[in-house]
Amino acid sequence: MGTPCWANGASVGDYNNDGWPDLLVTCLSGVVLYRNNRDGTFTDVTKSAGLGGDSLWATGAAFGDYDSDGWDDLFVSHYVDIDLTRLDAFGSRDTCRYMGIDVQCGPRGLKGSPDNLYHNNHDGTFTDVSKRAGVSDPEHRFGLTAIWCDFNNDGKLDLLVTTTDSPITCIRETAMASLPMSDSRPAWRSAPTEPRRPTWASRSAIICTRAHFDLISHFDDEYAALYRNDGDMNFTEASAVSGIARSTSGQVGWGDAFVDFANNGWQDIFLVNGHVYPQVDQIPERASYHQPKLLFLNQRNGAFKDISQSAGDAIRIPQVSRGMAIGDLFNDGHLEAVVEKPFWPAHDPASGRRPSQPLDQL
Repeated sequence: MGTPCWANGASVGDYNNDGWPDLLVTCLSGVVLYRNNRDGTFTDVTKSAGLGGDSLWATGAAFGDYDSDGWDDLFVSHYVDIDLTRLDAFGSRDTCRYMGIDVQCGPRGLKGSPDNLYHNNHDGTFTDVSKRAGVSDPEHRFGLTAIWCDFNNDGKLDLLVTTTDSPITCIRETAMASLPMSDSRPAWRSAPTEPRRPTWASRSAIICTRAHFDLISHFDDEYAALYRNDGDMNFTEASAVSGIARSTSGQVGWGDAFVDFANNGWQDIFLVNGHVYPQVDQIPERASYHQPKLLFLNQRNGAFKDISQSAGDAIRIPQVSRGMAIGDLFNDGHLEAVVEKPFWPAHDPASGRRPSQPLDQL
């Protein structure tokens, strides 16, 4: 039987080097590590692996051999420090209001949480080396997604973490030296034809493709940002020239992927969206709570075409999406997308009424 938790994400990796994929789930109360039993079942080995002490709100997780010793290490990003039994009332303070309406409080006004890097000990256990490696996040930012990838094609894994309260954090090479992220952001620049905008990642995902990769992230007052890797840890924003900015403006993205839906050898872009505040439907001319998914067809010239309206009701009809995964579910050579919706809690036994909104993240 699985360990119940309010899950936020998952990561797959072979932590014990037995050739079978294991599963780690990030939760409001920490992480759960499931060892693959090689017979179609899994066993919860969180405590015996040395991960049971993580009781923070875990969001993103990524397996990766950062020290090139042949064993998967683990990075876990954390969100806010919160007690669900002591939540502030809607509209009780400035950070509990959005566009003049009362909403759930946070994440602004809440304390953030540190991140953790766990080194694989080669014996089924991990050791926390966050501070020693320089990735503990002493500023306690609101971490969301994390990914290992070789940014500068030097054969060493780099780490990129997105947050909702600060610029994207990029940590380079095995030495874990931080990439400069000053106000001028010299390593992240806009193309001459693009308007300058901050590289702030709100509820975002990161996509890594081949040796060069791009990033997409946004909240409702932004557009999805597409960054082209120019090499040597330099990126150029190409959101507008690629055709991504216009269609994604006003949406709140919860998952995105480069995926060859057309089966033509070129990577298309798929995004799922949904606002965090159900109350936005009360605000005229603002983004709605239910939002459409977006599908962009690769034009093979550095640009993408929005074909969402012609891709069928599954894409076009708005819904509140909270995550997405891609895979060939029917083993027919064509990729499908699985989209997650918010969890609606059971009826309130005291009132007999269903709550007015799902349990969304802050």
